[in-house]
Amino acid sequence: MGYEIILIDDEQIIRKGLAKLIAEHTVGWKVVAEARNGEEGLKRIEELRPSLAIVDIRMPLLSGIEVAKEVQRLGLPTRIVILTGYKDFEYARSALKYGVMDFLLKPCPEEEVIRTLDECYRTVDKEHRQRRLNEQLREEALLRQVILGIPPEPAERQALETRIVGWLCGFLTGLDGMASKFDGETALLHFAVRNIAEELAEGSGDRLQMVFIGRHAAALLVDSKGKIDSEENGSMAPEWLKRLPGTLDQLLGAAPKLAVPGPVRRLEQLPSLAAETLRDEARASGSPQGGEAPGEPGELNDLLQHSQLLVDDWSYLVEEGKLVSLKAQVAEEIGRLETEALPPQVVRNRVSLLSIVLDKLCRRILNAELELPAERYAPSGSKDEMLAVLRQASGQFFDRLETWQRDNNRDTIKRVIAFVEERYSESCSLSDAAAFVHFNPTYLSTIFKKETGEGFVNYVTKRRMSQARLLLANTDLKIAEVAAKVGYDDPNYFTTLFRKTCGCAPNQFRKGESGV
Repeated sequence: MGYEIILIDDEQIIRKGLAKLIAEHTVGWKVVAEARNGEEGLKRIEELRPSLAIVDIRMPLLSGIEVAKEVQRLGLPTRIVILTGYKDFEYARSALKYGVMDFLLKPCPEEEVIRTLDECYRTVDKEHRQRRLNEQLREEALLRQVILGIPPEPAERQALETRIVGWLCGFLTGLDGMASKFDGETALLHFAVRNIAEELAEGSGDRLQMVFIGRHAAALLVDSKGKIDSEENGSMAPEWLKRLPGTLDQLLGAAPKLAVPGPVRRLEQLPSLAAETLRDEARASGSPQGGEAPGEPGELNDLLQHSQLLVDDWSYLVEEGKLVSLKAQVAEEIGRLETEALPPQVVRNRVSLLSIVLDKLCRRILNAELELPAERYAPSGSKDEMLAVLRQASGQFFDRLETWQRDNNRDTIKRVIAFVEERYSESCSLSDAAAFVHFNPTYLSTIFKKETGEGFVNYVTKRRMSQARLLLANTDLKIAEVAAKVGYDDPNYFTTLFRKTCGCAPNQFRKGESGV
């Protein structure tokens, strides 16, 4: 996921330097605009609504703090990082009340800029994921209303129809056969069914929108990206959807029935499709017809929100190589269940949620699933028996994660160093190196510093400057030509870095005035 950033500073050299640094050495950020004063910057923020703005504290027309204040007053989604000098720092702290995310103290070391932007990215990305989940839950609530025959507002109807027309519509009925396994806890039943369906859909690259329209029935809307056959009924379903009832039977002990009426042509179809499917199921099963109470989605939403939060937080710890912290957090969760006097249903819900989260992490990071018993979806028995399922999931996850880390770290840094040696005279960013070795850029940055004792950016800069000194001392190339030879298309930026690294300007070094 990429996010947009605006640079607001009255010094062009600062803006250009930051833009180059962001383009070459950060992951997930794209500079979409620059502004030379606060007033112009605020206008650009209002127009583009980027995720982040780096703003100098002292500028013409509007100061950085005034920009932050206006962004907050206008309710804009842009987060702010303030650039400040040492003497301004206490003054800059007053901007905290306007929601400023962080501060960069001039002169800013490149590693500090990268660290700050990485932290901002994680915060912005987490907020974005939360907003996306909230929007998904709101859309599901709206779809539930439509399916139950409650017409939406015109604007909502148009947005919903634009998105789901052409998607395949299916229905799962007979989920009551699994209800006894969950002691009547509808939210946990729905959470388990939803996770199993999502795992199958994700494995096939399909998008799934699942809406529970009663305690024991669900609508499934599937975007198979044109892979759906033109045949009738169930044969239209992608293979994973055809396997879903059997998978649910295997994992949860009862097979619901699947009906696939076909693609959605108009939003108004959904109530009649649902009513017809539920009526046919009622006839087949001999159960009474009529509307079933839809159940309360709030508890399910809480489980979904909590699981997403844990997946995101724990994924970050893996990406940062902080396995000790991750182990501590998982152990704390298990320890709380062991020591606190909790009702059995709370223990059951928590064990199921945590086991599913660990399985999701394994799929996301290691591209493999945990070999766990079906009880992870519907844990039963005594508290000790349920906790045994969770300990098994935790043990498997960390065994696989440590093996993966050990195998992937082996020789990676050597390969990265060889990559730098071959590419330092052209594009040689952290993103490029990470793609070369198939690593997460943040995690690669962490292990590179751990193994070499310095950050990736500093390492590349030192290698370039070393070659620049050789060229300056042994050739008649112009400064701009030397800059280009070592990977810098901006001679001024090269000169600034050379002076910072070597203690003198390139022309002084060539004349022997460096003092080294």
